[in-house]
This record gives sequence, C-alpha cells and structure tokens, in this order.
Amino acid sequence: MGSAKQRANGPDPIDLQVGMQIRARRKSRGSSQSALAEAVGVSFQQVQ
Repeated sequence: MGSAKQRANGPDPIDLQVGMQIRARRKSRGSSQSALAEAVGVSFQQVQ
C-alpha cells in the first residue's frame, strides 16, 4: 500500500474515478443522491 501521508494537492485520482462511475450509473438510472444514500444505508451528506 501507499504511504499514510495525506495528499496535499487534492483527492486521489482513484476516488475521483470511482465517484464519476457512481454518478454516471446513478444518473443513468434516474436516481437521486438521497435515494442512493437510503439504498446503501448512509446519510445524504455521506453520498456527497
């Protein structure tokens, strides 16, 4: 694994890619962030 140091220049590229894939899938299904949050058992803020 990588070092435990935080990146000073923004989010990890992998996190960005995963986020984009989740957003695309959610939008293609016509689902909201709130609906996704409820489906996975987390708060709306955690989905953002």
